[in-house]
Amino acid sequence: MTAVLDGIEVPKTEGGWPRVRPVRVLADKAYSSRGNREWLRHRGIRVTIPVPAD
Repeated sequence: MTAVLDGIEVPKTEGGWPRVRPVRVLADKAYSSRGNREWLRHRGIRVTIPVPAD
């Protein structure tokens, strides 16, 4: 997950630097590991990932 998020670039229509950090990440339960959540929190990205019930 972190490799995919590091590769994101959204170009701006007005010019300037591309946006490289999403505001929020919506992911499947499979990505709810502590490492992923810490990585996102460290970068100030809000997260919506359900916690597995098992």
